[in-house]
Amino acid sequence: MPTCSQCSNTAVYEANSQPLCLGCAQRFQDILDRQLDAHIRDLNYIEAQWERMTGIPQPRYEVRRPAPVIAGNVTVNKIRISDSVVGAINTGQIDHLNVVVNAVRESGQAALAEKLAALSQAVVDTRELVVEAKNEALEHLAFLAAEAVRPEHQRQRSVGKIILNALEKIMTATGGLLKLWEAVRPLLHSLF
Repeated sequence: MPTCSQCSNTAVYEANSQPLCLGCAQRFQDILDRQLDAHIRDLNYIEAQWERMTGIPQPRYEVRRPAPVIAGNVTVNKIRISDSVVGAINTGQIDHLNVVVNAVRESGQAALAEKLAALSQAVVDTRELVVEAKNEALEHLAFLAAEAVRPEHQRQRSVGKIILNALEKIMTATGGLLKLWEAVRPLLHSLF
């Protein structure tokens, strides 16, 4: 069997008369896909410029967005919403919060991620907060989690402190969330 022209693996594909293994063929195809996407973006830019100069609407071409490939051990947080709060809680915010908590975990801050997930679930489950306060607390938690992933010099320190103070007011108004808040508060304050 022929060997790959790029490495020593067994070739299973041929591209431009060069034998390629599965891995090299995939990398080659990824390069071609990125080049095609770049050409499509260039064409869209030219079409937009032409439309701006002439006033004649021009077609736009969609750049393909491949689905992300997740490899390795992945922990996915799933903040659960019970029947009693469906429609009241912003489920888009819950999805966003799940994503940013996972990003916190992947950035090496597993303790913070676990505490944020637990606090977020407690906010959803509590009966001590009205729906507006729950949504506000979840938005604050999502913002703080997103900031935790950012490099320290890029964090929005003044906004983060304001959000922390607003979140603290919500958390201290409830007895059931206070213990969880006390566990996560020092970690969040250390970010800003």
